[in-house]
Amino acid sequence: MKLIQILILSILLLSCASKVISRDPVYRETELRHSRFQLDGEIFDSQEYQVELKSAFVKSDLEAERAVANTPRNENFIFKFWAIKKKILKAKYSISWSSPSELNPSISYENYGQPKITEIERRTLFELVSARLESSSEYIIGATRDYRGVVYISTRGNSDVSRQYTFAGHDKAWNFLSVGIIEE
Repeated sequence: MKLIQILILSILLLSCASKVISRDPVYRETELRHSRFQLDGEIFDSQEYQVELKSAFVKSDLEAERAVANTPRNENFIFKFWAIKKKILKAKYSISWSSPSELNPSISYENYGQPKITEIERRTLFELVSARLESSSEYIIGATRDYRGVVYISTRGNSDVSRQYTFAGHDKAWNFLSVGIIEE
């Protein structure tokens, strides 16, 4: 009986160990922010570029990600993350860091630290998409930017098919990446 219990417990432990929990992308927030297109005039704290401080920023991102694990991923999320990251950098590494929102007060940031799509970007993207629409019944319903800086323009038509146009870039400089069909 004892052997069976040990066997069952071992199987349960192995099954739990094999489940991979995907990381929230914010665990490498500094790296991701530096890899996306920056808006014209957008700046980041110069300390983030110092090779000798890279480890401190990597570790702070990881620790801050754990601290916000149960925080809703809404429009206030990144500001909570940045506040915790700032405290960690100061307390553990004596780094007085300024968040992107502090350095760029004219830019509105969304849930993962990506800039909200500006009016100039919206107009430019809508013109680019309008030239690619499949039919006269297709119309633009929205635009979103993901944490990597990729922008998705969603459209709908009279049929059951919606499309998603994908772009990379910023301000008025955009590269068309793809279009995908979304069946409802």
